[in-house]
Amino acid sequence: MNGAEFQAIRERCGLTQHWLADRHSVDTRTVRRWCSDTTRVPDPVALDLEELHAELLDLADEAAAVVTDGAELVAYRTDAELWAALPELEGYPVQYHRAMLVLVMDATGSSIRYAAP
Repeated sequence: MNGAEFQAIRERCGLTQHWLADRHSVDTRTVRRWCSDTTRVPDPVALDLEELHAELLDLADEAAAVVTDGAELVAYRTDAELWAALPELEGYPVQYHRAMLVLVMDATGSSIRYAAP
């Protein structure tokens, strides 16, 4: 995986450089170098990102299969709100969940709203 692919998939999944750095126990500058193609993306990191992307697509497909057209999808403002509502996503950033919601919205014509505080 080259830097451009890494960056594009990272962004599509709503994952920050900081989150990936924490996940792979590296400095954020290392992730920036992967994104800019200054340093080769290690194979295990590339595989992890590919798996995260595939999981995102699977989650979106599963959600789209049960969402009725025009339904309102619920987004969360913070990681803590997301993890409290959906404990199975604990550890994932709220942006990852919102990226999945956009895919569901596109597939079903649904809208997205924030959860009530």
